[in-house]
Amino acid sequence: MQISSFKNHGKSGFPNRSLIAVICYFFSFWTPDLRAQPFDAAWISAASGSWTDVFRWNTFGFLPFPDNDSQDEFNVLIALDASPTIQLSIDIEVVNLELAAGFVQGNATLTAEDRFLWRGGGFTGGNGQLIAPQKVTMTSGNKILRSFNIINAREAEWSSGDVRSGTEGIFHNLENAVFKTNFDGSWLSDDSRPHGQFRNLGTFNKQESTGTTLIGCEYFNAGKTYLLSGNLKFAGPVLNESLFEASEDTLLEFAHAFESSQNASIASLNDVHFSSPLYTAKIQGKYSVRDNTILSGKEAVFYPETDLIDVGNTLSVQKGKVYFNSEESVTPQILILSEKGQILGKDTISVQDYFLWGNGTSIGGEGMLHNLRRTEMARVDQTSEPRVLGNRLFVNSGEIIWSAGDLITFEKAVIINEIDSVFSIQGNVRSTAFMPKAYPQILNDGLLEITDAADNVVLDWNIQSSGTVKLPKGRVTIRGGLTLNGGQLLSDSSTLSTPSLKVQKAVLDGQLSIDGNLQSFGRLDLRSSDTSLYVSDTIELDPANRLHVAVSHSEAGTTKPSIYAGNILIAQGELVVHFHEDWKPQHGETIPILESNLLLGEFRNVFPLRVNESYSAYPVYDSNQMSLLIFEDGNEERPQLNIFDIGDEIFLTWPRALSEHRLQFKSRFKDEEWTTYRRTFVNFATFSKEEPLMLFRLIAP
Repeated sequence: MQISSFKNHGKSGFPNRSLIAVICYFFSFWTPDLRAQPFDAAWISAASGSWTDVFRWNTFGFLPFPDNDSQDEFNVLIALDASPTIQLSIDIEVVNLELAAGFVQGNATLTAEDRFLWRGGGFTGGNGQLIAPQKVTMTSGNKILRSFNIINAREAEWSSGDVRSGTEGIFHNLENAVFKTNFDGSWLSDDSRPHGQFRNLGTFNKQESTGTTLIGCEYFNAGKTYLLSGNLKFAGPVLNESLFEASEDTLLEFAHAFESSQNASIASLNDVHFSSPLYTAKIQGKYSVRDNTILSGKEAVFYPETDLIDVGNTLSVQKGKVYFNSEESVTPQILILSEKGQILGKDTISVQDYFLWGNGTSIGGEGMLHNLRRTEMARVDQTSEPRVLGNRLFVNSGEIIWSAGDLITFEKAVIINEIDSVFSIQGNVRSTAFMPKAYPQILNDGLLEITDAADNVVLDWNIQSSGTVKLPKGRVTIRGGLTLNGGQLLSDSSTLSTPSLKVQKAVLDGQLSIDGNLQSFGRLDLRSSDTSLYVSDTIELDPANRLHVAVSHSEAGTTKPSIYAGNILIAQGELVVHFHEDWKPQHGETIPILESNLLLGEFRNVFPLRVNESYSAYPVYDSNQMSLLIFEDGNEERPQLNIFDIGDEIFLTWPRALSEHRLQFKSRFKDEEWTTYRRTFVNFATFSKEEPLMLFRLIAP
């Protein structure tokens, strides 16, 4: 058994600091060997006592405790079955010290010049210190370090035996010193205050072992901490003023308060995990992770002083909050947001490949979140809580699939669905605005679709679309209104509930019912013959509107209006009718175009509309319907006035060649002058049957 030693020739040159450590072992008695080498000395008393009490040692009176003038050198062993406490009241120097059992305490300095072998027992008070100028070896049993300092000046190796520290029990790894461990054990701080510490000013290496080494005391890193294999978990507070570096196939975990200064660095070729449920991780300086950054603790903050090089291939945010305020772009390949995780801050987050947005999570702050390829809004956890989108810009340049979980949005939230991008709603979901003064927006330039898998979708959004909006057979509610600035609105016999559908320019395809109002200011195109529009309240066609409708072949009298308003329909602007080439017109056939409870206004077109070479269409208005009367062209060289009976009105028409002629009329029973019909350059007119019997004539220009 190797033995440690003591030597007494004055005070140590190291400053007085606090250390704690413990060693437990069985000792067999031995006697000193008088040689030209250090004497062997062993503590033999099961009872506690002073280091300077000669009767506690196995020197049997031959070795009194040396005074300050002695030059004797000693190897010292403390390894009893018992655990005495040895008081250290004066500075002692030994060659080798082996501590296996018992405890050392006091306010003096103990120096082990060659080696300190720590197998058990420890240091329990007094704020003294043990100095190891050459080597510290930590092995075997559990160890205690309280209110004492251990100073490693060159090399330390921890291979077995857990350590418990407390009340400012501090292990100092000095500048230029190396501390190595291959032990998957624990260095913990007990419940005493202040906590124990590990102060690394040199180099700390975790190597060889593939399990987890746990550091539970306070860890101050002003040197370099290297994780070369396995896992290194810090369960106590960490202050980083220099470097943490981790190799491949490792996990560097901070499970307590963490603070990294702006001159510090975290670099990992694998994973970094911030997991404290109670404390904040404050990250400054360089941050570069190749594989994964995992945030599952209470809070993590990337400050403006952070040089955020890379968060890794995957950024996983779980449970707690993360603030990205580094003024850098966050660019993970994969983003996983789950378990009530929250993303906040001003930084742009650009997800390169895949974003899994779980329910019960939230995205806030003032920055932009950019989906470059695919986002899934899915039910990741068991919770049914909605996800939240705060006042943040969400840009989709790929595909969003919303299959489960509701969404709460703040009023300044904006979703931009870019050209050639898809926002697909595939579940029975709701989006609710949080106390809005104004509704959040979806700006759609791609495809915004609600599939048949969704039913009764409710969106507290104002949607502006220049792309394609596709609606399912069920009901869709858009409470903030829908504006079509271009593109298409595709409907599969859908019901759209919205206070206002505004059309600047759009093509409608399919049968659509609108529970609300419609305003068209530019171009409204119902060019497909299968397209029809039913509006429960009011339709207003602006004077600048150009309405396109289609007429296809059908049995006479079976054609239904293209547009229907349950309340008022205001017809203004221009009407463009597309007659299908397969349609066979019939003279006198009436084609309904508009219908409402009350029809106001007229189109400003110059009629008639040409159907084909033989037929023309003339508008017919009454109080609730606008129709086209199909008229076969007659001999246009001979003046011919034709009169048709169409319900409450009579309709008059004459050949197109005579469109510059003027229609005049007067009462049959009154001797009065002829009145010229108010319209010019037309070849049709309508009169109410409530008027008295009339006489009509055409006058050449």
